[in-house]
Amino acid sequence: MKANRKILYTILLVSLVVLASVSSFFLYYFYKMRNDNLSFNKIDIQESSTVSYNVLANDSKFYDSSVSTKSYITNEIKNVKTYFNYILTFSSDVSINYSYIIEGKIIGSTKGTDDRILEKTIDKNTPTVKKYSGKIINLTDTFDIDVPYYVGLKDEFIKQYGIDVDAYIEYDITISYAYTSNTINKSKTDKKELSIIIPITEVSTMPVIPLSSINTHSEYSDLTEKDKNTYLAICLELFGSTLLFVLTAILVVRRLFRNTSIYRKDLKALLTKYKKVIVRLKNMPDFEYTDVLFVDDFEDLYDACLVTDKPINYYEVVKDKVAIFVLFSDFKAYVYKVNIRNEEE
Repeated sequence: MKANRKILYTILLVSLVVLASVSSFFLYYFYKMRNDNLSFNKIDIQESSTVSYNVLANDSKFYDSSVSTKSYITNEIKNVKTYFNYILTFSSDVSINYSYIIEGKIIGSTKGTDDRILEKTIDKNTPTVKKYSGKIINLTDTFDIDVPYYVGLKDEFIKQYGIDVDAYIEYDITISYAYTSNTINKSKTDKKELSIIIPITEVSTMPVIPLSSINTHSEYSDLTEKDKNTYLAICLELFGSTLLFVLTAILVVRRLFRNTSIYRKDLKALLTKYKKVIVRLKNMPDFEYTDVLFVDDFEDLYDACLVTDKPINYYEVVKDKVAIFVLFSDFKAYVYKVNIRNEEE
């Protein structure tokens, strides 16, 4: 009966641990969802960008970057015609305001170091804000880079200050946009930056341009106050369930091990208090030629020990469950037994 009860307690304990773990997982899940972009509505956004260039050399030869792998000496370049294309696609209609700005500058540092000593913006267009309603923005433009002009600026700087510099031309294209979507009931702003860099050098080189890219991401509608309160209620309920399961599991564990703890406590108390008269046995005492008499109180056994001047033998029959104290005298064995207390006692 006691064995069956222990099995039932063990099954109950395992079940409580599993339930507490499951509740804890969903508590974390729903709590995290309250702080994330959980929504039933979303829009997908894809942006793609391409930058290319064509080089016009001083010998009037024209080179297309898309088919040529030729490199150039800066002094041989007459002009670089740059082209960019930026496409922004939404999965549903939006109202959008967008603009772009192209900024050219020369940047230089002391030769062989990163100490920047020259930075001057030369070319900058005036951005025009455009409005659009729909799903696709297709922005395309071209601009010229007057390379000889920037080479002249570098030479002039060296002549004026007597400092040799490593310099390059940088053109930045910054596309800014702000849109409003009724699908997610939200307004957002964002921007995309593209750059082309042309080193000003007397050795063979090529303009550095960004690779064509396609990026996709999603935007979600915000939770309403009602949604947040609902998830808060779910979190509180799961927290209460988890706490209940944990407390119940603790009670079951205490129930399972309470009797063992009492047994060990009682046994330790006897072994400590009467250690001077107790002999610990490695093997079970032999009761074959003795009459076995059980005593109800250890004090009776101790009194007999004092009278007979014989030791009390101790042996644990079943570890953590049953132990006996035995005093042998005149073919009699006086036995005091310590065992796990029955819960119903």
